[in-house]
Amino acid sequence: VVQSMARAIVMEQSLAVLARHPEARLALSVHDEAVYVVSEAEAEAVAETAYEVFCTSPTWWPAVPLSAEAKVGFRYSEAK
Repeated sequence: VVQSMARAIVMEQSLAVLARHPEARLALSVHDEAVYVVSEAEAEAVAETAYEVFCTSPTWWPAVPLSAEAKVGFRYSEAK
């Protein structure tokens, strides 16, 4: 149940980031993270939005405490 709820939250958040940055592409979702492919010029703006969105509880569960990190890297390993 916990994993299912976590997936629902992360997917909803991932789509919210894409709604605000249609130029971004969701390349990967691993457990509790999302990886976007964006131009270098847009990377910081998308990271800021992702941080904001991933720290925001969903409307259907406003009491769930969430925290996030957002990092930028040319490769996935650089953003870990």
